[in-house]
Amino acid sequence: MENYKNRIVDEVLKKKLQGKGAVLIQGPKWCGKTTTAEQISKSILYMAKSDEKEQNLTMAEINPSLLLQGEVPRLIDEWQIAPKLWDAIRYEIDHRNAEGQFILTGSSVPAKMDDVTHSGTGRFAWLLMRPMSLYESGESTGQVSLIDLFDGTKKIEGINNIDLEKMAYLVCRGGWPRAIFMEEEIALEQAYDYYDAVVNRDISEADVMLASASNAIILGFTVKEDTNAQIAAEKENVTIKKYNIIYQVLEDLEQTMLNLLQPEIKEVALGQAEVRQVFTVGKTTKIAGCYVLEGKIVRNKTATVVRNGVEVFKGQIDQLKRFKDDVKEVSKGFECGMQIEDYNDIKEGDIIEVYIMEEIKR
Repeated sequence: MENYKNRIVDEVLKKKLQGKGAVLIQGPKWCGKTTTAEQISKSILYMAKSDEKEQNLTMAEINPSLLLQGEVPRLIDEWQIAPKLWDAIRYEIDHRNAEGQFILTGSSVPAKMDDVTHSGTGRFAWLLMRPMSLYESGESTGQVSLIDLFDGTKKIEGINNIDLEKMAYLVCRGGWPRAIFMEEEIALEQAYDYYDAVVNRDISEADVMLASASNAIILGFTVKEDTNAQIAAEKENVTIKKYNIIYQVLEDLEQTMLNLLQPEIKEVALGQAEVRQVFTVGKTTKIAGCYVLEGKIVRNKTATVVRNGVEVFKGQIDQLKRFKDDVKEVSKGFECGMQIEDYNDIKEGDIIEVYIMEEIKR
């Protein structure tokens, strides 16, 4: 690429190559992964080159080591279309016994690793790229450091002559490397084109694989999934929802997000009773003789014992009686006897509050 602007990641890539046999560069589409790798590589294999793609795929199946021949570091671009290259590269690294052999770049969508047997631990390093910062594009002096800001440095100052209108333009343009060299109006169009390239097409197998890797669902508006995407979605258990009316997308998305939230747990009061007399049964068991003040008292529900305004115990109502009869519940204005499980310190004047726990969807 002509007029290549140095990236902060350039030096990071060099250092990683000094410590590992291969470096896998990952990041969003069009952020400059391949171009950055081209600056340091000594030989390049473009796996997806139109007039060589089928030949490369065949070779990757038959004899992948031939594709790895070349001066190092060797760049393998779009390596993910032939995932078996991963194990072949790992093998080469082990047997060459040297660092800095390969750089891998390609789609932002994770490769299918079903046929890969090695994780790459110890042989591969991973490098995440982002679009260019204003410092990298030359539109910031870099005088103000984020480290200084977080460290609380007392005196932080810098001069930049960019006005607010220009800053707004830079935010909208973004840090896409090719847009940096374009006229402003043309550069802004790149953001629209980027969006169109991502969304204005049918749902593809690549979309499904990305959704599978991130445990996500796919929402499609006025598009359909191709055959490979259907097969992949079934295999990867990825949900695809399609819409033709925009408000339905918004409603469904809102409901989906709400369903991801944990329901709110709320105490719902059932009733309240006052202990007016305590009866001892046997040597230790105490029964509370109560008068129901509000609502109803229900057996097997949770009860809180309140004494002088302070909660002293919480447990389950184990027994509930009207005279000698076991009952399920006792309503306001009636007397009853009750025993709270694992609690024998009940006293006259205590207030027993009974409630249930309800889940409330957000």
